[in-house]
Amino acid sequence: KRFLPLNSLQKDFVNIQILNDLGSENSEGLSLAVLKLANSVLTTMAQKTMLIYLALFITSLVVVISVELYMKKRHAYDKF
Repeated sequence: KRFLPLNSLQKDFVNIQILNDLGSENSEGLSLAVLKLANSVLTTMAQKTMLIYLALFITSLVVVISVELYMKKRHAYDKF
């Protein structure tokens, strides 16, 4: 996945500013805009960390599977 362009972040920030100017009666819209902004920030930040976590997850999965196979082999040898 590509990184989110900065202008989408800026757009969300402008939306928050506009909603803020409208006043507190539109607090639901404001919280939605805040969530959207937070989501944009998090997705850009999470791109890198997700790759790291994905690599760790795959590595641990491989280790677990190989250990399982090794134990099964040993178990098969123990039977005879």
